Amino acid sequence: MGTLSDLFSGKKHKEALDHLKNKAALLTVAGATLFVTAGASRSGGYSDVREPVKKEAVQKKDLPQTRTDSVVAKFNDYRLKHAAERMMKTPTGSAVLKELTKKEIPVEVTSEISPDLGGAYYPDMKKILINPECSDDLIASILVHEGSHALQAANGCRLGPHLNAQSYFTMNKAMEADAMKNQLFAAAELKSAGDASVYDAFAREHGKLVKSYEGFCKQFGEQRDSVAKHTMLAYYNNRAYIKTYENRYVDALNAFFKAGKKKENGTVGLFHFDYPAAEIINRVCRLDGKCYMAAADTVFLQDSARNYVSKSTYNSLEKLSKKHAETLPPSSALAKPDTSYQKFYVVDLNGKVLRAPEKSVPSEQKHSAVSQTTVAGMIKNGGR
Repeated sequence: MGTLSDLFSGKKHKEALDHLKNKAALLTVAGATLFVTAGASRSGGYSDVREPVKKEAVQKKDLPQTRTDSVVAKFNDYRLKHAAERMMKTPTGSAVLKELTKKEIPVEVTSEISPDLGGAYYPDMKKILINPECSDDLIASILVHEGSHALQAANGCRLGPHLNAQSYFTMNKAMEADAMKNQLFAAAELKSAGDASVYDAFAREHGKLVKSYEGFCKQFGEQRDSVAKHTMLAYYNNRAYIKTYENRYVDALNAFFKAGKKKENGTVGLFHFDYPAAEIINRVCRLDGKCYMAAADTVFLQDSARNYVSKSTYNSLEKLSKKHAETLPPSSALAKPDTSYQKFYVVDLNGKVLRAPEKSVPSEQKHSAVSQTTVAGMIKNGGR
């Protein structure tokens, strides 16, 4: 596995998760579904570890459609077959799973995954792993969520040290918001089909997002693109929840930096590429095979409601930028410190703006400073 896969493998967080099997709440991160210990007030939801569905029960069920049967047949594990069967009843889940099987991205329920993870998509292996300790409802939910991350990667979303901090955070958050939107859409559609347990569990963990989604459904009716867009954007409203992701993203950038320092050319070329918000929208925000946002919607990824970090995260990025600058030789055209973090709003947990972005960012931070050939190579190789 590469640096990013190792970071999200959960190895750094095992110590705090010894009591996973007794009580846990679900936290999803881009490319991984992480278990963290739950507070005493938590109950039910994704923390339920239920008895797995009996193999014989799945085998006796008649699958309603030939297409459903062909997709379900791609999954080897009987619990995955059951989860796929449920998700194939939904337009969103069906679209994700059809593409997943079409691209031949394998899914495994395996104890080989770190015990603090519910599931993860590993881009280096092009494989989704799911923890066997998960309940059947959670496996169904993870299948859509991690499947969405796999399709994002297949659509050209490449996370790595070639991205500057602002682009790295923006793409990461957008990927998670979109995967969460798909997860919620599929759960709601499954509820409409008469199977409400996945939706109810999701609502217990993400009540505010579900409430927002239900409001958008009333507001926009059958306009799926509008519901999708506003649900995806509503994900950013839980600033305390997103702070957990920010911590992991900072860990990732620090890991990239430490790995880069060991190489011959130091950190030249790291954190350099400015990925346009319009391109992030085009590659990430997809529903029913097409983008549900317009180019003009980039304003939503650039305002204080989405383009923000906490004060502690901002301070961490500032320190990393200074360390990065100290390692750069002045002679190289790519030897530019990453000050893109200055493009973020800094907000508190209530959304109050503590600091507005810099009015201008040094021109060397623009991706035009890097040849298109170099950038294409960076993206193709995941930034390596």
